[in-house]
Amino acid sequence: MDAKGRALSETVWTRLDRKAGAITELTIRQLRHRLSTWVVLAVGALVMILLLAFYIDEIRRESEPVDNDGDSVDWDEDGYPLGQENKYGTSAGTGRSIPAQDTTS
Repeated sequence: MDAKGRALSETVWTRLDRKAGAITELTIRQLRHRLSTWVVLAVGALVMILLLAFYIDEIRRESEPVDNDGDSVDWDEDGYPLGQENKYGTSAGTGRSIPAQDTTS
C-alpha cells in the first residue's frame, strides 16, 4: 500500500496501463481479422514512401542560394562579405580593410 492507503493494483498508473493494453489488444485483433485495415496500412506506407522519394529528389537537386538583402556579396574583393564587414565595422569600399581576427579561441 502507498501513503494514501491504496493498493498498488488500484493506482492511476495501473488503470492507464490496463487501458493501454486493452487498446493494443483490440488493434492487434482487428489487424488479424480485417483485410481493410491491412489495405489502409499498405496504402499509407506507400504514400509515405512516395513522399520520401519526392523529398529526397528535391533535396538532391542543386539550387542557387538566394541573397535577398545583398549582404553576402564581397564588393571590395577582400574575401569578406558585406554583412561581415558591417558587423565588424570595417570599410566595404576598400580591399585593405579587413575585420580583426579573434585569437582568443
